[in-house]
Amino acid sequence: MVERENGNDDRLSATAAENQIPIFSWTGYHLALDIEDSFQLKKRDDALQARWDGLLNFKRHLLELGADIQSRNLEISLFDPSQRTYRVQGTRLGFYLNDKFRLSDRVFVNLGGRITSLNLLRRGWNFDPRVSLAWLLTRNDIVRVSAGAYHMFGDYFALKKQPDLRPKTAYHWALSYDRIREGTELRATLYDKEYRHLRVLLPEMLFTDDGQGYARGAEFFIKKMKKRYDAIFVYNFLRSKRKENDAALLAPSPYEIVHSLTGVFKWKWKTWALGLRYSFASGRPYTPLVGRVWDPQSEAYTPVWGAPYSERYPPYRRMDINGSKILNIFNRLCVLYFGVTNVFNNDNILRHEYAGDYSVRKDQQSIFGRSFFAGIYFPLY
Repeated sequence: MVERENGNDDRLSATAAENQIPIFSWTGYHLALDIEDSFQLKKRDDALQARWDGLLNFKRHLLELGADIQSRNLEISLFDPSQRTYRVQGTRLGFYLNDKFRLSDRVFVNLGGRITSLNLLRRGWNFDPRVSLAWLLTRNDIVRVSAGAYHMFGDYFALKKQPDLRPKTAYHWALSYDRIREGTELRATLYDKEYRHLRVLLPEMLFTDDGQGYARGAEFFIKKMKKRYDAIFVYNFLRSKRKENDAALLAPSPYEIVHSLTGVFKWKWKTWALGLRYSFASGRPYTPLVGRVWDPQSEAYTPVWGAPYSERYPPYRRMDINGSKILNIFNRLCVLYFGVTNVFNNDNILRHEYAGDYSVRKDQQSIFGRSFFAGIYFPLY
């Protein structure tokens, strides 16, 4: 596979926002994929965008407003061995307005919305309202509540073929608690995302927009920084189902990792540091292969798949160790560092792959097996 990418993506600075300076950017993405004895694919994706952002300060209210326009041209050529080329051009318009203000000495509000349109759809403008609230319980404790709606247009080729499709819609809300004290940070979050108008695949490569789904979960983060050690612990819980693509009924989302956690611990001495990192994630769902049948027309075996995302890969586990030592060499501050990746050499499976006739399954494993590294940083200036 050969991949080429070129482009220019400018970021809006605070000064530009205050002076209301427009920003122009262009991004180009070109991909060439050649699978031996099968097919060759070439993809081109060019996007030209103009954006304007501004600030208006009215003492108690800070207004953020802006507009953007994007023209995107996509082209896909497939050689197998005949050549088929598909092209689509879409122009997206967007406007937003945001009002940040203090409701009381302890309550801050962010209220706004965004409207967007896409010329590929017969439907008009889409409105996405958003609101968030921050309540300062004490100097160290903050409660935040946020909610909003988001429209996503999805694949431009599908929209060109079916302009009556509705944009995919997501409704978000989140509740979080933060506690920040000297040397300690704690954050706990509950969230819910409800999805509507997801695309469900029909025969003849058509779609219906009656798909739906949800993602509900919790996040917990704690960080402690002491003189002798630093410690970080992160845990995520997620339950997610979707009726989308080839899943005609609600099925586990391919992105659902029910449990994931990461722990980082670092011991510190005068010139030494030793770190330990452990990661765990429960297995992602996948669609199992339950058999194969012979197709006399193509003279090849075709796969028979089971229920969408009805099985899961094994859990992911990995422990890393690293350390460093500060040295003084020729009156220069140097650092000797070393480490071990995947200490227990866990065989973490990324996905299953199958032979061309679907008779043999091979487990593709992570490239991060057990490895050792060491080096020295020696400044020459």
